[in-house]
Amino acid sequence: FDVPVMVKEMDEMKMVLKNNPFVNKRKEDNTKLHVTFLSHPPEQIIVDKIKEGQYGEDEFILSGTIIYLFCPVSYGNTKLSNSFFENKLKVIATTRNWKTINEFRLIKAIIDSTQEEISFVTNLLEEDAYLIASMYRQRWEIEIFFKFIKQHLNVKHLVSRNINGIKVMIYMTMILAILILTYKKLNKIKGYKIAKLKVEIDLDNSIIKEIVVLCGGNPDKAKHLWNST
Repeated sequence: FDVPVMVKEMDEMKMVLKNNPFVNKRKEDNTKLHVTFLSHPPEQIIVDKIKEGQYGEDEFILSGTIIYLFCPVSYGNTKLSNSFFENKLKVIATTRNWKTINEFRLIKAIIDSTQEEISFVTNLLEEDAYLIASMYRQRWEIEIFFKFIKQHLNVKHLVSRNINGIKVMIYMTMILAILILTYKKLNKIKGYKIAKLKVEIDLDNSIIKEIVVLCGGNPDKAKHLWNST
């Protein structure tokens, strides 16, 4: 599945920090504040419509492509979620808590083989620098894995928007990916597509055999049907 990415310049981030009305005018508790970044300005008629909604104690203020949020109880329970703004405003959105966008950490490292200096920007303030560098090093392997499940397992869209549904989908996909990769290695198959096809055929055959047995039949009498080649 495609993952949209938004890039903000330093000056833009400074303006976001400077212009939060919940901080400047009302002095609200910083732990109750969030910011939602939008991919582009939404249509005013849609904005006016959602402003008429009832959101309990939660409030939002839209400024261009920035939404300032105040959730006095809990962001986890608010109606003003990231998905809400994406669906209602017809934009791509990403939300961060106020602390996250106020504190960043720059880590510089040297690539041993080339002596090239590289830099990482992170909001993990307490983790060891070597651990963070290691995370970034392994990130490419993760990207390759997701490319594999996207291209060969057709995982291009999330079928659920809640956290449990997403976890179930990812775990099931990873289990299937491990089975295919193991099958490919054990049977010395070169391509992923052939391995995937053979796993699919073998699973179908196994399921049909079990059904035949449960119905009182003998699958050995139809061995010619179980040829996976």
